[in-house]
Amino acid sequence: MAFFRGCAAIGDFFVQLWGVLAPYWKSGERSKSGERSMAWFLLLVTAIITVITVYIGVLSSFVYRDFFSAMQALDQDAFFTALYWILGYVVIQAAIEYVKTQASMSLIMRWRRWLTINYVDRYLANSTFYQLELKNYGIDNPDQRLSEDFRNITKETLDLLMEILRTTLNLVSFSAILWVVSGTLEFSVFGFDIAIPGYMFWAALAFAIIGTWLAHVIARPLTQVNHDLQAVEADFRFQLVRLRENAESIALSRGERSEQAGLAYRFSHIWDKWFDYVKYTKRLFGFRTLFMSSSSIFPTVLASPKFFSKEIDFGELMQLGQAFAQVESAMAWFMNAYDRIAAWKASANRLLALQEAMDAVDADQAASNLTHTDAPDKGETITLTDIDLALPNGDPLLENVSLTLKQGDHALISGQSGSGKSTLFRMLAGLWPWAHGNIDIDAGDTMFIPQQIFFPQGPLINAIAYPDLPEDIDREEVLRLMDVCQLNDFVDDLDRVDNWSRTLSGGERQRIGMLRAMLQKPKWLFLDEATSAMDPSMERTLYTALFDQLPDTTVISIAHRESLRPFHDRLLEVDPKTKSVELDIGPDPLPAE
Repeated sequence: MAFFRGCAAIGDFFVQLWGVLAPYWKSGERSKSGERSMAWFLLLVTAIITVITVYIGVLSSFVYRDFFSAMQALDQDAFFTALYWILGYVVIQAAIEYVKTQASMSLIMRWRRWLTINYVDRYLANSTFYQLELKNYGIDNPDQRLSEDFRNITKETLDLLMEILRTTLNLVSFSAILWVVSGTLEFSVFGFDIAIPGYMFWAALAFAIIGTWLAHVIARPLTQVNHDLQAVEADFRFQLVRLRENAESIALSRGERSEQAGLAYRFSHIWDKWFDYVKYTKRLFGFRTLFMSSSSIFPTVLASPKFFSKEIDFGELMQLGQAFAQVESAMAWFMNAYDRIAAWKASANRLLALQEAMDAVDADQAASNLTHTDAPDKGETITLTDIDLALPNGDPLLENVSLTLKQGDHALISGQSGSGKSTLFRMLAGLWPWAHGNIDIDAGDTMFIPQQIFFPQGPLINAIAYPDLPEDIDREEVLRLMDVCQLNDFVDDLDRVDNWSRTLSGGERQRIGMLRAMLQKPKWLFLDEATSAMDPSMERTLYTALFDQLPDTTVISIAHRESLRPFHDRLLEVDPKTKSVELDIGPDPLPAE
């Protein structure tokens, strides 16, 4: 039963992996014109050259036989004739290997590009990348899976497939040579005459089976060790990236000692896993070296009786040795490629886990009980009816929330930290599937500005235009709004490339967030602590400018400061005890300048 379960598990693995890798070959969608045809052409070229390589190897075995036979017979003319053929085969082999390398490398990159683009699209679609961080879906470091694992899986899959093709052809071709040239071994045991036709073929088969079984026993843990090693390597890299991205906070906090301890702790996992890898790898390599050393002398010993009885000459003896080596190598291919297969399967498992996690995200989103209605005045109001919000683990956060905000009802949302204010925003933005109830909102007319403003790589104008492109915005309008947002000091830096998320202060980054809103001119603007890094005077200036520049925009803010209340018409208080949202109309009037 265990055997059949193992076979079923292997079958399921390949079916799932086929689902990841096959779409590139079956559909032209997402590909440039002619991409699918080019992929099949490059695969065909690679396969044909592999076949030609095997054919040349078979022909070479006969030429080498004549070469050594000529040496034994002291036939100089035959010797040089065979030598010329050998040199010709070497030149041809080098030329076709050059073409094969070009074709296979091009195919690998095209395949990787297609898979990467498709999976990155899926990773970004419906904010899947964000939801993967909200709930434990059983994966770590999806960035590594999208980069290194796709690189590994495309290269190793093609290489292994071509090796299987070459190995199969070698097995068939050289088995025939081994069977015919070795002839029949005849001997007597306890008075019984025994004849074994093609005896060296059966010897190669037995030799390979024993070697493969022993290699599997020795190196079976390598797949899991490879998986674990990749995971801890990714954790260590992530820690280094986190250190770089938070360099200022860590430096100001004098956190070097703590970070050093954290990095040392994570590297200790690499240390442990690496020596696990070394332990099993050295066992495999040691066994493989012993096995290969034995295989170099074993066929000569087996064929020596026929040589000494002059049934075969020296050239045929060498041909038998070469044929035995090819057949044994083909049969023992699994043993020789075990470490590569283990690394390949580890990458495949990580990609399948990523796909399963994204499938689980899709399932969570599909299972959301949040419904959307199309009201006649869609875009003029935001209506929440019987909204329940929960944490990813199912714990309730807000219950039975019902409210209506009309266009022009500027609202301030307040409440204790962790009460669910930001989660309410995430639900309105369509980022929180763990919700129940009915919502009427025109997502196309909304804009959300978080407390931490994201800055893309590139010049400052890219950060200002985000999420649009610089060519999509009016540069003169940008310059005018930079003056409104008191960012004139950076007018000359619009085209300068810098790490702006570090160069700018927190308040300056939040001012750029406000500038983005003024450029986008949304109908509904949601601000989540979007001025928390500003001093009260700058906050007041920016909010005043925001209402001046966007008279038709309804602003809904999350904030803890009472100073923002005069800018809003309604106050929504989130109560963590009752898990409700209470409405208070009639804030204090806007104080005079």
